[in-house]
Amino acid sequence: TDFFRQTPPWRACSMGAVKVQPRVLLGLACVVAAQAFRLPLKPANLASGSRKDVVSAAAPALGWLLLPKGEARADELAPVGAAAPWVELPVSNVQGKKQLRLEDLSGKWKVLYFYPDDMSASCSLEARKFQAALPAIRSQNAEIIGVSPQGPTDHAQFCSSLGLEFPLVSDSDGVLAKAYGAQQEVPLFGTFTNRETYIIDPKNVIRWKDKNVSLTIDKHADNVLELLREFNQKLEA
Repeated sequence: TDFFRQTPPWRACSMGAVKVQPRVLLGLACVVAAQAFRLPLKPANLASGSRKDVVSAAAPALGWLLLPKGEARADELAPVGAAAPWVELPVSNVQGKKQLRLEDLSGKWKVLYFYPDDMSASCSLEARKFQAALPAIRSQNAEIIGVSPQGPTDHAQFCSSLGLEFPLVSDSDGVLAKAYGAQQEVPLFGTFTNRETYIIDPKNVIRWKDKNVSLTIDKHADNVLELLREFNQKLEA
């Protein structure tokens, strides 16, 4: 395909050794992820998507393959039924507040979603879907909170460009992402925030999580809304 033809997959160095170029390693990582998690990835999508979009899709498989023995698995952190971790961090899109506390949303369900990068294609799609579902989600006594490494200025621009009406938290040092196991380190590509979502109940207990949101970005907000309805029906029963 054109994606792999753009850069020859192998090159010989002056000593005659064979090395793999980073673009090809990224492509191979995506293939691994697609096989392991049945991701609907195609070469055309890989070529058109942003670097962080593609790495985000491949990260779960890479993390599983490269995790040192004895190190805590990301999916073992912030388990369902545990108290939701929180750190007061800068927040955008909340009138009169520069930082956000879970206590500020006491008595409400929280949809906490991590994403890699403002303005990338997949992150913009996910944010637009959440914004479209926002009135229905708020009717379920719930609020959406987005978290990524970008600063308040970038978040403000992101909110303005997409018309977002829910808060975005700036986790520049990855402190909150680490607490949830959402920070991924991929050799050659650095550290970034994985795309994943948590539903936190009115008592700040984690009730549901999805660490493979890249599988269902287009339908993810609708799935979250349906889960909130089910949780509320159980409370009323």
